[in-house]
Amino acid sequence: MTVLADIGARPVRSQPDLDSCLNDVLLTASEMLQISRCSLWQFVPDGSGIECKAYVDDPGVPNIVGTTLNAADFPEYFNEVRTHRLFISDNTLTDARLGSLLPYLEKAWIGA
Repeated sequence: MTVLADIGARPVRSQPDLDSCLNDVLLTASEMLQISRCSLWQFVPDGSGIECKAYVDDPGVPNIVGTTLNAADFPEYFNEVRTHRLFISDNTLTDARLGSLLPYLEKAWIGA
């Protein structure tokens, strides 16, 4: 919870547009959590999928902003997200909730 409080205390609201603000929040979160990759996804209006709205990662990794994942293609993952609203996995390769999502994760260089 301290990380969230620290992010909330940062002056990201001074950014000129939403994209810049979201990028600042993700950069702050990745620094505080000591992770190299961080993304923010939002449900599309009809709820049939999610779209990547902001993303930070090391240089050279493909940018996934604008990528949409459809619920019909990844039922286990979407069931988990819709049921619990929070999804945490410590191993993407063995987590059964991510089984149908593995081809996407490999393509996006997300693993273990």
